[in-house]
Amino acid sequence: MVFFSSCEESKATNSPETDEFEVVRKAFGSCEIESSVPPSVSWLTSSREEKMEHLERMVLGLQREVLSLKQKVQLLEAASLKEQELPRQPCEAPELFNGHTREQLKEAIRFDQKISTACKTLLYKLFTSDYIQSHSITGRRGNTFREAKPMMDERCVKIIRVLLKQKFGEHLSDTVITEKIQNVQKALRQKFKTECL
Repeated sequence: MVFFSSCEESKATNSPETDEFEVVRKAFGSCEIESSVPPSVSWLTSSREEKMEHLERMVLGLQREVLSLKQKVQLLEAASLKEQELPRQPCEAPELFNGHTREQLKEAIRFDQKISTACKTLLYKLFTSDYIQSHSITGRRGNTFREAKPMMDERCVKIIRVLLKQKFGEHLSDTVITEKIQNVQKALRQKFKTECL
């Protein structure tokens, strides 16, 4: 059952054929609403001009947000263009030691527990057995009357020293490392002599 205020009752009785919705619509269209509206929804009941002002303020706020976003996009695009204009540095290729990188050599001696085995592993990684036999570390002539052997690749000998010191400690001297390399060379020469006999 629908209840109407006094002004609504007069209109509802004039047209008995219309349904309840029509009656309510017509009644509210011509009569003022006599109810208390909470302040949070007060803009719904305010006049048309107040509603328009409120909508215009909302539109202005949205326009400011759009302008702010456009400015941010422009700044990002400018930064992106600057990055593209900068000359790109070519990627540095890792330094190779007879075809092996420092990391590969480091990995090769990872499980070696002795200086001598790590030294031997690195020598065989970097050089062939013929090269190890036919070259010396310093390139100087020894105490014999034979000619001096050519010097081993300095870069490779240096990386052997660096890697062994990293693995076994900085206290490891160059003299000890030189002895270990010479021991590998002597063992190869002995092996070569016994194979020839």
